[in-house]
Amino acid sequence: MSQLPRQGPLELKRAERDRVIAFLRAHGAPFEMSVSETFRKHGFSATQSHFYLDAESGKERETDILVQRFEDLAPVSASVRYTLTVECKYTTGTPWVFFTSVPSQHYRPDIVRCNKEQRSRYLKLNRNGKFWKSVAAEGIGPIAYGCAEVKKSGQETSYSATQSALSAAKYFEEFSDTIEDDLFQNLIKLTAAVVVVSGTLYEAHLENGELAVSEIPYACLMGRTDGVAQVVSYDALDEFAGKIKLDIDSWAKAIAAMDRS
Repeated sequence: MSQLPRQGPLELKRAERDRVIAFLRAHGAPFEMSVSETFRKHGFSATQSHFYLDAESGKERETDILVQRFEDLAPVSASVRYTLTVECKYTTGTPWVFFTSVPSQHYRPDIVRCNKEQRSRYLKLNRNGKFWKSVAAEGIGPIAYGCAEVKKSGQETSYSATQSALSAAKYFEEFSDTIEDDLFQNLIKLTAAVVVVSGTLYEAHLENGELAVSEIPYACLMGRTDGVAQVVSYDALDEFAGKIKLDIDSWAKAIAAMDRS
């Protein structure tokens, strides 16, 4: 009986490499890398696997990506740091549907939160200029009171992803870096929670008594207790990152102008 040919070292290495690639794809690592690169392209820093202290459990947890943009407004006495705590969900073939109530769209809670040391200053600036009514402050897309994943079985991740992003945002809103505070007086720390989904997003609501469902690129999902999270489909992420960058630049110019006046 003839023996099967043995695999040589090169073939074994290729097989091992293929297993590594399959493992990484299954766990969404390339997706997180792509999301990080999209934000970097628009001038943000992006750090993957950033740890924070969860206030609810008291335990150290990990957020998928910490995205930041810093504007030092020298020579005026103010600086702005905008932070996004980003959760990534690789959901092949699993759409997310957001439940909305059309009359509630008149009320838009902000997705952004501000550190308490600068909150009064932030609110004053907010009242004095419509530039705060922007994607970076209010988010983009319909306000949803609930979300479901369209699949037959298995654990839903939409709620846990939203709460994780919001918990991380709350931590970075309250977190005080003494070195940073000493270097930059009057530092306005703005923070928002974002969930990026690889699949398709849909909105569902009643319209004249009939169920209306339509595809959407964005939604703002109300959290349990910690505010509102911005949800973005990956196909719309490049546009979203660009809008946020323009908003932050506009804020910086407006703050500098108001401080000089």
